[in-house]
Amino acid sequence: MVHKWREVKRQATPIVAALYDAAFFYVCDNCGGHRPPLQQNDPPCDSDFLSDFARRRRYTFKSMISDSDLLRQFARENSQDAFAALVQRHLDLVYSAALRQVRSPQLAQEIAQSVFADLARNAGELKPDTIVTAWLYTVTRRTAIDVIRKESRRQLREQVAVEMNNINSTSAN
Repeated sequence: MVHKWREVKRQATPIVAALYDAAFFYVCDNCGGHRPPLQQNDPPCDSDFLSDFARRRRYTFKSMISDSDLLRQFARENSQDAFAALVQRHLDLVYSAALRQVRSPQLAQEIAQSVFADLARNAGELKPDTIVTAWLYTVTRRTAIDVIRKESRRQLREQVAVEMNNINSTSAN
């Protein structure tokens, strides 16, 4: 791809201009990429050149370790950093899925904690082709359903206990 660079003054676009310590920079009319002014050792303008933003995004994507790799690293080496990365990536998904099921922030937090404890316990037993996000979502839903059942049973037992207490207090009078 041949770039058609044009010079842009720094004041024209302050966000992009802040990337470069110069009074001007260049913008490509074809791809919208930008670059600092040419230096003596820079390649010619028609070389394949990515803007800093696109290059940074591509680097981040390539350097991101997959969930299954992090899970394997945690299972083999007991790497707390790998597990922390998994938790950081998926905590919002697990919490929001639990919150939709139980409609209680406190119970959703307990479910999320339980799901990640299950992940830590079962990390070595999961198949290599397991999709971690899907596994977490499934376990979250099942755990939330179990919590809802336990909570309804507990409320029913408390209601029966209150009624029995009321019956005993009225019969004693």
